Amino acid sequence: MIRLSTARFQPRYPNRAHLNIFSAKDTTSQLLSLIAEPFESEQELYYFTDISTALQMNDGQIWVFSVAAADSHYRCAERVCFVHYDLHCKDSGDSLFGVVVPNQVSAKKKHRDKWRWKVAAFLTADQIARRYGVRGDELPRSSRQSAAFKAQLTIPGGSSDASCDARCRQQLLGVVERTPWDAVQQIKSLKRRKDGQFAKISVRIGEAHWVEAVRVALKDPLLPMAPVVVNRDNQHWIEWVQMVHLKAFGVFVGISWRRHQSSGEWTVQSVDLDSGRIHNKYKLVGLPPGNEIDKMLLDIRRQSTDVVAEMEFLSPAMPSVLHCPPTTHKQSAKSLTTLKTVDEQLIDEIVEEVFETKKSVGTQKKRGNVQNAYGTSYGVHDQLTANQSYLVSALHAVNAYTLNANQLYLDNLQRTLGQKHAQSNVQLQPYGQPQQQRVQAVHFQPSQCANFGPPHPMMQQEYMMRQQYARQQYMQYVQQPMQYTHRAQY
Repeated sequence: MIRLSTARFQPRYPNRAHLNIFSAKDTTSQLLSLIAEPFESEQELYYFTDISTALQMNDGQIWVFSVAAADSHYRCAERVCFVHYDLHCKDSGDSLFGVVVPNQVSAKKKHRDKWRWKVAAFLTADQIARRYGVRGDELPRSSRQSAAFKAQLTIPGGSSDASCDARCRQQLLGVVERTPWDAVQQIKSLKRRKDGQFAKISVRIGEAHWVEAVRVALKDPLLPMAPVVVNRDNQHWIEWVQMVHLKAFGVFVGISWRRHQSSGEWTVQSVDLDSGRIHNKYKLVGLPPGNEIDKMLLDIRRQSTDVVAEMEFLSPAMPSVLHCPPTTHKQSAKSLTTLKTVDEQLIDEIVEEVFETKKSVGTQKKRGNVQNAYGTSYGVHDQLTANQSYLVSALHAVNAYTLNANQLYLDNLQRTLGQKHAQSNVQLQPYGQPQQQRVQAVHFQPSQCANFGPPHPMMQQEYMMRQQYARQQYMQYVQQPMQYTHRAQY
């Protein structure tokens, strides 16, 4: 083969194979059968080759070679370029390169500039030299073996296959506490199943509970801090994703950190809601498969049966979460924009869970006693799920908040009546008196409040009955704490 010219590859779209280099399904299937590296599916392998192509474009490693056969008198020139995927032939162990050739231009005008190239084959360096006359030193070098790429794969006090040390964790915790989480980008889940295998969950969690969950995750050896590749704006770099297990919801999410090489400071880049995508982005780093991080991420991926549609971080100043642990709400994508308040949402979930539990447990026996938050025990049905147990504990929190709100209402009403009807027979106690005494001291008639208008015998009787019933229920809550309480674990 005779070399006619060499030129740098010029993509027409952002750097990656998508829209620039076409890869047929059977081509990806062929590659999966040739390589030694394990992939769960052809989709995962395509994602790997797609972003690997982006790394090669970013580094300027892809060149277009124009060659022709020596006896063709330059009449049959052809153009070809090569991509280094960092994949290896399972038979020989040699690196496999993607062979890319011009693609037939689409007849449709809107697709005319798309996929002007296509993957034609996968060859080793020796095969390329024999077929195209391109020497091994002219082939693209691995993007993952560059000095700049490797420099980002070490955490101070740690390494690419271990979590950071105590000093590093303390720095990260400081960043967590200072970060405005409601403004952090969320990378939504990619899981789409028509059969409804994955349930969509919207997670609402207080910032204090979130910070505590991150604190626990940083110390948990089973929750790795994994390096991942991020490709954006024709550049790529390494970020570190700390996996976080939200046990109350039964889901895993990841915080993506970036360490700036110049200052050494850490910043939060995003919250990734898809554990499967996190694993795929970790594999882009090119570390040996089957290491500890790879195993842990694969295990987390297989445990993740629900899709986190979105996360909402609730401020401590919000009354609805003053004493409430976070809650989940499974719902359709359409209803995600119309979430209920925490109180209404909790009540709806508790009612649904109670009825489902009654239907499912039937006559099943109770198992051993479980200690609640106050040290007392209560029976737990065999079919009581983690979410049901959590909702029972959440009911206690809602109950406490509701009682506080009711007491505040009674206090305000007491003061208002004292101002407007000082001359009436309403017996008011000082505000500082105990809770029970203040409630029992309020005695008034509907006619004493301007909002009721002229008293009617039937209206007055109905009002007094409702007031008496409400007072009885309230005093019952004040005097008797809930029987079932359970503190959620994080």
